[in-house]
Amino acid sequence: MIRNHMTLGISRLEFACLVTTGIASGLFVATVVTGTTIPVEETARAITLPQHAVFAALATLGYAFLFNVPARVAWACVLCGVASHSIGLSASIWGSTSSAAR
Repeated sequence: MIRNHMTLGISRLEFACLVTTGIASGLFVATVVTGTTIPVEETARAITLPQHAVFAALATLGYAFLFNVPARVAWACVLCGVASHSIGLSASIWGSTSSAAR
């Protein structure tokens, strides 16, 4: 299944790091140029668990597109993303003290 494609994996990791660095740099430059700040501790609007699941599915699908996941297995990525986010959110709502649930 993996077939020893180490260089492909490393190049994808480098690309992800470059994208993350680009986003962080863009946010930094935008805050310096405009003089505004990015709020860190703002009260969050409460949204329901199904809404969380939809947004988790969209985020997971975005990562699947970013990493060129074949279409025939993208549904499994979305399913795992929604399940893991929903379980973690439910555990944090119900008062889990585990750091993995946050």
